Amino acid sequence: MQYLLVFLGGGIGSLCRFWIAEAFKNQDSAFPWPTLIANFVASFLLGCFLVWFADGVLGDKERWLLIVGFCGGFSTFSTFSAETYVLFSEGQLGLALAYALGSVCLCVLAVFGAFVLLK
Repeated sequence: MQYLLVFLGGGIGSLCRFWIAEAFKNQDSAFPWPTLIANFVASFLLGCFLVWFADGVLGDKERWLLIVGFCGGFSTFSTFSAETYVLFSEGQLGLALAYALGSVCLCVLAVFGAFVLLK
């Protein structure tokens, strides 16, 4: 059962990630906003889900569906890594550093914020 829940959650998370990318497909910016937004939202939701799981609001089935599946499919660390590399390789060092540092800081703050809001 847990495999099915991870599969379903991952598929739904991946679709959410795709929808965010589609919403930004006509942007003229070199900055990869869709990935940053997806990772920030996934980090915040992961923080919320972790609080609810620790408090007993979510059980094991919801953990597999939401924490492992949905957040795993929604967050995009591999895309983040590739986009950072592309920015570096194109000589946009400042933008690459801002993106890498900003992504890590914002996503850690999102998890922290979820704990602060919900605890």
